[in-house]
Amino acid sequence: MVNKLDKTLALKIYQDGKLHDKVVAIFNEMGRVDEAMKYAQQNGVQVNVAESLRSMIDMNPEGALQYAKSLYQKDKNINVR
Repeated sequence: MVNKLDKTLALKIYQDGKLHDKVVAIFNEMGRVDEAMKYAQQNGVQVNVAESLRSMIDMNPEGALQYAKSLYQKDKNINVR
């Protein structure tokens, strides 16, 4: 619920609560893809790329495109369609 009103506050709450999946999702929704990937690696979070892209398309289409491009740059064999 907080996420819909204030993403920055939601991010803080999720970080304090160690809700790693939600932290990654919020970073992605905010277009902070690099931070999301770094946070996921640091906290052992398995990122569901397809699900992340789907949720980002509605909330942040430009961020979803950036995310797909960054994934492709890291692994040219990844299917980001």
